[in-house]
Amino acid sequence: MIFADLFTLNMSIGSFFSLGIDIGKGKAFAELLAISVSAGGYTITYNLLDLLLILGISIVAAVVVEKMMRQTTPGGFLGAFLIALIGIWLFITFVPLTWNQDFAMPGTHVPLVTSFIGAVISILIAHFLKVIFKPKPAKA
Repeated sequence: MIFADLFTLNMSIGSFFSLGIDIGKGKAFAELLAISVSAGGYTITYNLLDLLLILGISIVAAVVVEKMMRQTTPGGFLGAFLIALIGIWLFITFVPLTWNQDFAMPGTHVPLVTSFIGAVISILIAHFLKVIFKPKPAKA
């Protein structure tokens, strides 16, 4: 393939954290990009299809919650998108839901329902915090 082993980057901080980015790893489209993150002996690897799926879920969740709440997230649509990405990462990594038969597209490692729930809950928390910490109008 044209892109075979185009770029490889490995960074380590001691033995606790490491990040690896490999562009042109394999011949399939999904293997064009591979990102591996290791922290404390726990490793997560995403390929290009995983990343595109996570980005798509965060965009859909941002649009759905913005329309349902009828108010903007702090930072607008971009803020909602970034908050959804953080929520997806947190739910995939630290909050595996109780069922083990979550829907996933073939060739990916991203649980769809868990990701969508994580994105929506994180944006709703941002809306809730916006309402709580909204400055009250001064009385005249």
